[in-house]
Amino acid sequence: MDTGTDTKRSGALPAADVARVFDNARIPHVLFGWWAVACHGKYHAFPEIDFVLPDDKIEAAANALAATGHFHRCTDLDCVEWTADRRPRDYFQAPRHQPLPITMLGAQMAMNNWHAIAREHLHIGPGYDFFKVISLYAKSHLLWSFPEITLDPIASDDRTYMFTDDVRLPPPRREGEDGSTGPWDGLYPVKIPTYAALIEALLLLYCRDLGSLEHTDQAWASMTNEALGKILIPGTLNLNERISELRRNIDPRWVPILDSSHFNTGPLTKGLLAPIHNYRAVLLASNELPDIPPHDLDGYHM
Repeated sequence: MDTGTDTKRSGALPAADVARVFDNARIPHVLFGWWAVACHGKYHAFPEIDFVLPDDKIEAAANALAATGHFHRCTDLDCVEWTADRRPRDYFQAPRHQPLPITMLGAQMAMNNWHAIAREHLHIGPGYDFFKVISLYAKSHLLWSFPEITLDPIASDDRTYMFTDDVRLPPPRREGEDGSTGPWDGLYPVKIPTYAALIEALLLLYCRDLGSLEHTDQAWASMTNEALGKILIPGTLNLNERISELRRNIDPRWVPILDSSHFNTGPLTKGLLAPIHNYRAVLLASNELPDIPPHDLDGYHM
């Protein structure tokens, strides 16, 4: 793995250490969110690391992490992680008749600002420079369509799960270029979704949260875009071939949406929202979208 940064700043080391704690405590888990995207798509060194667990294991997981002394369970009701909007609060208080500092503008526009609120989160101690939060999400809230998360070995042809040291992952990005982290060689392996399973989960979440008043649909849209980004695989697959492989592996019901959201997959259609609206109606009719948040679709016309 070569992300151009020290492993403590890459997110791989704290994620691997958390996975080891969970395995030792016999707690099933899967890495999700921006660090799962980083394994398959475009790597962003965001300071939050997300894990999804069986609903009844979250309490035990939080306790196991807290027991290490490196992670501190949050009880601060004013913590920004208990809201879906991480934007700096001083941004809202800054006078609008003056230019805003570039750092504040950058923070306000960061793709990780909008996020689903985790069931529990723990703040990371000083041993991991830069990284801030481990978020623990219930499987029923984010990955309800996935098979049960277990501690069983993963078959090499498993459709849903793989590990971060899998050689099938894209190679690491070259210095100065966009790309993935590459396989996490030399670190404790972490369970992640396969590429097709990740894209399916993100699209399903986008359908569920479309028009969310808390803007969580923006989080899933950003992750999907970066997971489908221009990730060239040197010496093996070019972009067209990689997306074509994804089309073969993904649930066929998602192919029209995939085709409309990426310029290399086929003829352009009316855009992403048309097939999203159509398929969302199918999902709603078949009760495949649980926990739909308060939303307003007035601004989401086809």
